[in-house]
Amino acid sequence: MIDIDHFKAVNDTFGHFAGDIVLQEVIRRLQENLPPTDLFARYGGEEFVLMLPRTPCSEIPSIATRLVESVTEQPVSVTGVGISVTISVGTAHFTEKVATLYELVSHADQAMYLAKEAGRNRWVSWEIDQIQDL
Repeated sequence: MIDIDHFKAVNDTFGHFAGDIVLQEVIRRLQENLPPTDLFARYGGEEFVLMLPRTPCSEIPSIATRLVESVTEQPVSVTGVGISVTISVGTAHFTEKVATLYELVSHADQAMYLAKEAGRNRWVSWEIDQIQDL
């Protein structure tokens, strides 16, 4: 799960036109940093879900770090104004204790909210029987 941090503030400060441009640019940056076999979709508002069906779990830390950095590395330019944007990411993976896709998404969502609580602009992984900040 991926959520744009403080996105409401972008819309409130710069307007919905700017918010739309920020959404489009964040999506572009995220897609540029994903393998073509991955599934990436808008989940609602400024929240996205990403499925990595062919990616080994060992590669998740580097992918999550790369995604966070790709969004924060430079402000989004909207009519000459640079708007700084960050994201919070929560990761989870299928195990024998995760029975459904709904449960997997729920764990990733929980991890994402922990990333927000830990200060945003980071990623957190849900692990079996614990949530661990990586």
